[in-house]
Amino acid sequence: MKNLKLSYQITSKVELQREEEVLRFAALDIERNRLFFSSSANFVYTIHLSSLLQELLYVVDINDVLHGDVGSQFDNFLRGEDQKIYINVRERGAKIVGVLHGNDSAVILQAPRHNLECIYPRKLLLTSIVNALISKRFKDALLMVRQHRIDFNIIVDYCGWKAFLPSAAEFVKQVNNLSYITEFVCSIRNENIFDSLYKSYRSLLILEDSKDVANRELDGTNDLNKVTSVLLAVRKALEEEVAESLGRELCILTTLARSDPPALEKALKRIKMIREMELSSSDNAKRKHFPSVEESLKHLLWLSDSVAVFEAALERFMLHLNCMSRSRKGSTASISSTASTKARDMRRQRKKGKIRAGSPDEEIALVEHLKGMSVAAGAKRELKSLLTCLVMLAKEDIARKLQQVCESFQLSQMAAIKLAEDAMPSNTVDEHVYNVEHYIAKMTEEQCSDAFTWKLKVLV
Repeated sequence: MKNLKLSYQITSKVELQREEEVLRFAALDIERNRLFFSSSANFVYTIHLSSLLQELLYVVDINDVLHGDVGSQFDNFLRGEDQKIYINVRERGAKIVGVLHGNDSAVILQAPRHNLECIYPRKLLLTSIVNALISKRFKDALLMVRQHRIDFNIIVDYCGWKAFLPSAAEFVKQVNNLSYITEFVCSIRNENIFDSLYKSYRSLLILEDSKDVANRELDGTNDLNKVTSVLLAVRKALEEEVAESLGRELCILTTLARSDPPALEKALKRIKMIREMELSSSDNAKRKHFPSVEESLKHLLWLSDSVAVFEAALERFMLHLNCMSRSRKGSTASISSTASTKARDMRRQRKKGKIRAGSPDEEIALVEHLKGMSVAAGAKRELKSLLTCLVMLAKEDIARKLQQVCESFQLSQMAAIKLAEDAMPSNTVDEHVYNVEHYIAKMTEEQCSDAFTWKLKVLV
């Protein structure tokens, strides 16, 4: 052979002394960037590495090195159109001095100025994340995804979203952070990122074991899409693995609002349950673990179309939540203030979500709405405290008028509920029997001491 040209298109050439010479690699001078070869003819050859002229960093899988033609697979390591197979090194002359394995997946470079730089090649990161997911180390995978701004869908798509469903409980248990889980829930989309965003990495990351899992059909998931199925599994895991708390309830509402289509009816039912706990006169310890109705509804409106929430509340005859959603709508950032949008909203209101007169649940909706207007236990305590302060300040007249007004309101509200409940079974309503004045007088005679514990006897 007349000369030696190093593999991978290194431009330096060595003129050999004899054709039958055999070269063996001897040493590498990192400081001067040179290779040394020993010859069978007792010569020593030195070559200056010129590969740094390209300033490219390639990440090659060990299996490609052992079993494949690496040079042809990576186009002999020359700059090409596909820029995803290499990384541009920022400083000319930088050298690789170390590699961090495991969850770090970093390459340490030494620049000519002798400073060290740490870079995170995308291929190494994705490989580490997939390896963590295959090993069921969901927390490590999620932390890497958040730190390096990788798409959250990789946690679900690495071996098919159906294979993720049985692991949802383990995922929630390991992560154990409701903020991270909420961020994950809001990022789920009905697409496979290995068919779009990370398509060029699919053959490198999808292992044979994960392919078998992805091809396996799971019962009960064929009729649901990816978003709905994954969020349903996460919601069940939250209810089973996480203790009741304000954050858990908001996270569950997020899974309902982000479903495809949004499960607004179920979300409103959960908010209605919170409303019923607020109206309960007894001090319920469970109530402390839930957000307020206003906070829950505000969270739902922030994640959903306010008009859709309004119509869903009307269709389910949740009048109190309906009124709150409309009042909250004005202060929600998702509502446009333009005249055209308002006109379109009004047209939608006229066409949808109306309560038809004579419908079976019309009376029930009315009674529920009246019950929602009742004085809550917290309001009674505050009212009694206010009356006590007025009496202590020698404002008995003002306190007496306030007590009379509040008593009149409470009697009217209780009389209206009793009237509606008595009139519901009747097909015909006698106006002389079923009238508010008659029921107010009746409720005055039958005043329940428990309902009026806030009153001060000195003002009677």
